[in-house]
Order: sequence, then C-alpha cells, then structure tokens
Amino acid sequence: TLQICEMAGITPSQIELVLHGTTVATNALLEHDGARTGLITTAGFRDILHIGRHQRPHNFSLMQDIPFQRWPLVARRHRRPVRERIVPPGEVSVPLDEPEAIEAIERLREDGVESIAVCFLFSFLNPQHELRVGELIAEHHPQAEISLSHRVIAQFREFERFTTTAANAFIKPKVRRYLDRLQAGWREVGVRCPIHIMQSNGGVAAFEQAAER
Repeated sequence: TLQICEMAGITPSQIELVLHGTTVATNALLEHDGARTGLITTAGFRDILHIGRHQRPHNFSLMQDIPFQRWPLVARRHRRPVRERIVPPGEVSVPLDEPEAIEAIERLREDGVESIAVCFLFSFLNPQHELRVGELIAEHHPQAEISLSHRVIAQFREFERFTTTAANAFIKPKVRRYLDRLQAGWREVGVRCPIHIMQSNGGVAAFEQAAER
C-alpha cells in the first residue's frame, strides 16, 4: 500500500475507496483446507450432505468417485441431529428440543469444532428454530463461527441449502482471520476509507458482509 501511494504521490489517508480481490476462500475449498466444521440439523436428516440428490454422473456404476462424499465438508461424527420440525407454510410441527440442542453444541465444542452450520427443514419459511440455536451456540460455544442456513441462502431443497451453508461454515474462520489481518494492516498505515471485497459474481461486498457470508 505504501509503495503504491508513493508511486501515485499521495498519502494513505487520501485513498477514498479500497477494492480487494482474493482467492483465499476459493483456495480453502479447492485444497479442502477449511475449519473443523460441525452441523446441527433436523433429526433424520443427518446424512443429506452425503446422500445429495442422488444425481450420479454414471447412474449404474458402483465404483465411481463422488468428490463431496470422499472429502466431506463436515465429518459425519460432527453432524448432530436435533428434534424439531417446521412444515409449510412455516408452522411448528415439532418444537425445538433445546436440551438436545445444547448437548449437541457442547459435544461439538468438546470435539474442537471451530464453526457450526445450522440447517433445519423449511427454515426459509420460518427461521425461529435456527435463530434460537444460533443464540444457544453463542451462549455455550462463543468461540465458534455460526452459519444459519436461512441467512446464507434462503431457498427450498435441503441439499442445495445445506451444502452451501456447510461451505460457508467451512471457510468462514479462515476468511475472517485473513480479512481481519488485512484490515488491521491497512488501518495501521493510515488507510481510513471503506474497504470492499471483490466477489466471484463480479460485484463487491462490504468488509463485514464478506467475512460473514
């Protein structure tokens, strides 16, 4: 930053906008180098991340390699089912079992999980159970990053929503640490303007938004 400012004949405090592009999130996914991630999900749906939508590249082959099964974002031992159920159009069919949710969170904390994805059925229609579990995580494992599926991608179909949320949780600690160091470095040399992060869709996101999602 200082070298670029010197070349431009300005001081860091004169910079009005910073746009930063990075592949730290992409690299973490490609290299499978993310956080130890946990999943809290509706009882009976623990294996959605593994089963997928059963769209196999070769329908009748028993030997094919399916990458998301070989390198799971969340190990099965870190996927914790909790009794709850919301049904369309957003009604609570089974209330959230809070003691079971707390037990799941504490198990994940004991297992050294750094980031937790919370993925309940039909949470995009009614997020109250995900929001409550988010509060419980903040209370019982405050060091963990939290990704709630209705905030990450509020769409129907469990596999798409669960995997996107798991990916967010998997890379979130690494991305946040990187961005925090980056911002601290810029502030230290005198850059005071807003910092935006380039996104893969060609747009930009505010600094905290990029760290969160």
